[in-house]
This record gives sequence, C-alpha cells and structure tokens, in this order.
Amino acid sequence: MPLHNPTYSTINLLTTRLPDGLKELPPGIGRVAEGGLRTKGCFKTSTDIKPLISIIVVVLNRAHCFESCIQSILGQSYDNVEFIVIDGGSTDGTLDLLYKYSDKIDYWVSEPDQGLYYAMNKAVEIASGDWFNFIGSDDVLLNCLTTVAAQLQNNQAIYYGEVYGIGKKRTYNGPFKARQLYSRGLHQQGMFYPRSVFSTRSYNVTYSIAADWDLNLRCYIEGSYQFIYFQCLVAIYNDIDGLSSKEIRNTMREWRSITRNRLGLMSIFFTARWSFMNLLEILNIRTPLKRLFSGWLESGREQENLLVAKRLIEQGMPVEEAAGVVGLNLNEVRTIVSDQKNCGV
Repeated sequence: MPLHNPTYSTINLLTTRLPDGLKELPPGIGRVAEGGLRTKGCFKTSTDIKPLISIIVVVLNRAHCFESCIQSILGQSYDNVEFIVIDGGSTDGTLDLLYKYSDKIDYWVSEPDQGLYYAMNKAVEIASGDWFNFIGSDDVLLNCLTTVAAQLQNNQAIYYGEVYGIGKKRTYNGPFKARQLYSRGLHQQGMFYPRSVFSTRSYNVTYSIAADWDLNLRCYIEGSYQFIYFQCLVAIYNDIDGLSSKEIRNTMREWRSITRNRLGLMSIFFTARWSFMNLLEILNIRTPLKRLFSGWLESGREQENLLVAKRLIEQGMPVEEAAGVVGLNLNEVRTIVSDQKNCGV
C-alpha cells in the first residue's frame, strides 16, 4: 500500500513492501540509537519514470549546521529520495536533530565508527537507490534533483554537476579533462554514482581525507565508467572548515600517495607540484602570495558570482539569500532579476 505526503521529498512515495535484497546494518558495538522510516516498516523503490536517488550524509558533532543540510534534502521538489544518515556517535546535539526528523529520514544510526569513509561504505551497503550522492553534513543540497534525475540515463556513467564553495566564493567541477581529474579531482557533492560502482568497489579506508578522489581515479583509469557532465549547480559546499580545508598538509600527503599508486610515472609532475605547495604552506607564505595576486582575479570572480546568483535564483532560492551566498550587494543581484524580467526570461 503506497503512502503519500507531498510536504517532504522523502515521504511522498513510501511503500510497506520490503524491497528485494534490502540489507540492514548488523548490531554495532557501542550503538547509541537508530531510527527512521525503515524502522517503522516504510520503504522506497524506483519507478519507471522516477529513479530512486539515495542521498547519504555522514556526520559527527555538527549540530550547529546540520539542520540546514537536513532541510535542504527534505525540501527537494523531486520526491523519490532516500535519505540515509550515519552518525559517528555525536555528543553535541546532532542526535536531537536526528530524533526531530526521524519520521522523514529513511534510516539513521548513531554509533562509534572508524572514520568518514568507513561510515560511507556502511551507508552504501544498506542504501536501496539506483543512484548515490554524498553530501557533507555542513553542505546544502540545492533544489536540483528533478533536473538531475532527467540526466541519469546510463548506468555505466558517473554524472556530475557543479558545486559552489561558500568560503572561496567560486564554482568547482564543470567539464574536465583527464589532467584536471588527475591534479585536483571532482567534488563528490556534485556527483551521482550508479549503484553498480559499489558492487565491486568501496572507499579505501586507509585514506581519511581523499578516498573519494581515489575512487574516482579508479573508475576513470579502469575505463569502466564514463564521466558525464551536466550543467547544474548541485550543492553549496563548505570549503571553510570542512576536513580537507582544515588539514591541508594531510590532504596533500594523501594526494601524493594516491597519485603514485594510480598513475605510476605520470605522478611525478603532480607530486612535484603538491610538494611545492606544501613547502609554501610550511613556510607560511602561501596565503600572502594568494593575497598578492587576488586583486588580478577579483573582477572575473565577481562576474562569476553574479552568474552563480542568477542560477541560484533560477533554482528557486530567494534573491536575498542568493546575494548572501555569493557575497554580493543585494542591489546588484536584484538588477540581474530585473534584467531577466525585462528580457522576458
């Protein structure tokens, strides 16, 4: 018997029929709690016209920002969304948020684990979607899944859109060449993986920061999957105090290791570049150099941010909020909207 509620993206297409092959997490040592729609006998399946998209969030002690992430997922206009949360045993109020939204999250668990990618592997094991997306607990998923779902036609392809960095005020991802994937990777918040990627692969938990990049390189180098870009702003990404933003040296160390393991002799160029960046970081001159050259980039960056504001508004974000996200004057952003209306857009 299908259950319907149009208010939230995760509770519009529920069924009491247990999906074939659905897995449950075995009891974990130190498990604090679990909950969600699954524990009440409510499940999700794909339909011919609406593939089930699993949105996976791993969280630990992010109560100050996690609710915005939750609400951005629940507020999608696309309504065949599976929402899974793996909490590493938070003690700061994150658990209270999980209880608050427990009747709208498909499954959540709170228990100590061995790190970010261990938790992501755990989520993949129990997710029932045809497509997987991984959003940080301090990121915001834009109202994009209706657009995304229309793109997901080839289950031998990994699809990716763009993400916007709230700190550096810049757009990441976009169409890439192999050199770009080798040198800096793609931001997973903008990526949608077919289920089959994880049938024979998992995140390498020996890496604590860059295992997602390692997975993407493996898929690309093996030639098993196409990487297909679609023009859509998927998420607002926290590039201020996320793990990879705070631990620059450890990130570079993992990048060098992954590059050597996956690229062989080709890695020499990239590891030399990262070693130089690491040296600048150690000497504490990387930031001053950035400031020295930032003026040259300012005008181009402002134009980029105006375009981002326009796209955010087109995706349903209020004008005032869009201006705040990109850090531009409200009147400048209002001018964009006015110009669109005058042009009949």
